[in-house]
Amino acid sequence: MLLLTSLPEHEYSAELVADCYRLRWQIELAFKRLKNLLQMDALRAKDTELAKA
Repeated sequence: MLLLTSLPEHEYSAELVADCYRLRWQIELAFKRLKNLLQMDALRAKDTELAKA
């Protein structure tokens, strides 16, 4: 695994950075699951002009 970061090496060990990345990934998966359960995984707008950012 290769993780790139701009954090100072003397303050953050490689193990700590990897642990934070794993935690972040678990949070991402939880949001994905929650959006799916709440049926928020698709845009409600049917018109593509309304869906544009």
